[in-house]
Amino acid sequence: MGVDRETSVVRWDGATEQIVMRFTVNGDAREAAWIMPVPGRADVELGDPALFSANCRSWSAR
Repeated sequence: MGVDRETSVVRWDGATEQIVMRFTVNGDAREAAWIMPVPGRADVELGDPALFSANCRSWSAR
């Protein structure tokens, strides 16, 4: 099992960093875990996949 592609959007407001990530994974595992070291307690939730579609259109237009 491995990550073939990772796309991230990062937002920093001067105090809080928000990272939204999308992975393309190659493998046949029924279950998997992803570990990201962080400097302190972090809140984790599923994001909206539409974020990447909207940003890809925006970035492509430039």
